[in-house]
Amino acid sequence: MPFTAHHFKSTRLKHALRSLCGVCAVGFALHAQAQTPDEVIQPATTTDTQAPPLKKVEYDLPKLLLTREIVLGTIAGDMLLQRGKPVDAYNMYLTMAMKTRDPRYAELAYKVAAMLGAKEPALEAAKLLKLLAPNAVVGQDLQIHSDIEKAYGLIDAQRYRPAYEAAKSILANAPDNVAALSLLADVADRLGRNSEAQATLEKLIAIDPKNPENKNALGYFLADKNMRLDEAAQLIQQAHTARPDAGHITDSMAWVAYRQGQLGDALKYAEQAVAQDPHEESQVHYAEILWANDKHDQALEVFRDVYAGTPFLPSLRNTLERLNIPLSTVKPQIKKK
Repeated sequence: MPFTAHHFKSTRLKHALRSLCGVCAVGFALHAQAQTPDEVIQPATTTDTQAPPLKKVEYDLPKLLLTREIVLGTIAGDMLLQRGKPVDAYNMYLTMAMKTRDPRYAELAYKVAAMLGAKEPALEAAKLLKLLAPNAVVGQDLQIHSDIEKAYGLIDAQRYRPAYEAAKSILANAPDNVAALSLLADVADRLGRNSEAQATLEKLIAIDPKNPENKNALGYFLADKNMRLDEAAQLIQQAHTARPDAGHITDSMAWVAYRQGQLGDALKYAEQAVAQDPHEESQVHYAEILWANDKHDQALEVFRDVYAGTPFLPSLRNTLERLNIPLSTVKPQIKKK
């Protein structure tokens, strides 16, 4: 378990944890409402600002007799918090949640872990809470964040279909989650589901029309597909005006100029992009634009640098194939003895 007693040094944190005591009191045959805010998972000493309260949710509670074990478990959890033993309290609440199937215990376990900034224990409690109460909202932002991280790991492993299914699963429960929509657009594009990717990017702009990242994402998508180039250029220019030092947006400026046949501007922006952020994707664009400007030796040098660092990068291999450049040209030559 990744949290220990040293997390409990803050006096403010002690008071916050003790305020949880007694929340899950007797009366387990009755319905109760969860009215507590979903805590942000970060060290409790960083801020005193609380998230706005979530919508009240009424849990469908199990019909249980109030046994001695339930009463003692509830009292024990409260006493452990009072005595400054949040880890033990967390374990007690989690155990009681699994034994009684009462979601309020899982919510308490989540809140103890959240106030300690312990992400993995909080995630475990949030998963159990969702299992016991499918309508629960407490802790679900953390669950979504974790699922998105795992999906991007699948993308890194080029397992696009499972990543796509993960994105769809997240959005089934959180249809307007911006991070999940961005994930879906990314993986749909990689799978060649262009209409879905475009519609998702357009939805992101509808949700937040002033966000330069949303404008850049749709603009780059359109430019990469060589469609609606004037609109793509306008979107990317707006994003670049808002964030002129962002290398990935400057790269989009280069790419849309390249698609429009403006090779001089494309090269200028491509050079700026790799100077701002020498990401391998930007370097591949830079090399292709160099090639289009008849700077073949420089282009091959950049391609070789990218190959040396990421030899299996899909965009590198696709670009070389499209430009009819043999892969052997950029591979390091092994000298024979």
